[in-house]
Amino acid sequence: FKEKFPSHHLAAVLKSNAYGHGLKEIGQLLDKKPEVSHLAVDSVVEARTLRDFGVKKPVIVLGYVPKTLLSSLKKIKNLVLIVNSLKQAEILVEKINFPLRVHLKVDTGMRRHGVLLEELEPAIKILGQNEKINIEGLMSHLADANKPVADATLKQIENWRSALKIYKKYFENGLLHIVATPGLNYLNQTQS
Repeated sequence: FKEKFPSHHLAAVLKSNAYGHGLKEIGQLLDKKPEVSHLAVDSVVEARTLRDFGVKKPVIVLGYVPKTLLSSLKKIKNLVLIVNSLKQAEILVEKINFPLRVHLKVDTGMRRHGVLLEELEPAIKILGQNEKINIEGLMSHLADANKPVADATLKQIENWRSALKIYKKYFENGLLHIVATPGLNYLNQTQS
C-alpha cells in the first residue's frame, strides 16, 4: 500500500484481537514497520493492551468511550480519540481536564456512527471550548465501497467534500481519513 500511495498515511486496524490474528503479535510487528503511521482499535481496553505490550505508535480509538472510562485516557500515551457524536463532544468538553487529541468522525451516509453533517460545525465549536482538547483530524468511512453499484459511495464522497469545507474553515491541516481497503479505488475522489 505504501508503494502505491507513498504520500498517504497508513493506519492498521487491529479491532477484535487484530481480527483474530493476535493483538499482541500484530501490534508488536506493525510497531516496527515505518510504513504504518497509526494503529486503530475499537476500545480503550485494546489501546491499553497495546501499550502494555510495549507498542509505541499512535493508537486511534475508533469506538465510543463511556464517561466512566474517560479519565483512563490520561494514562495512555500517544492516543487519539474519535468523536462520534455531538453529545460525545459535549461530554468531552465537560469531563476532560488533561491534553487529549481527537479526530471528528462525520456521518457521510453510513448512518451508524459519526457526527451528522449539519452538526459538524457545532461539534467543532463545542470542542473548541475546552483548551485541553486538540482536534487533529476528520474522518468517515466508505461503507459500501466494495459494492458493484457506486451510488451510495459517490453520495458519501459528496458529503465528505462538504464536511471537508466545514473542517477547513477552522483548520489548515489535519489527518483526513475516509478510505478503508475496499475504498482505495475512490481515494483520488476523496481528496480536496
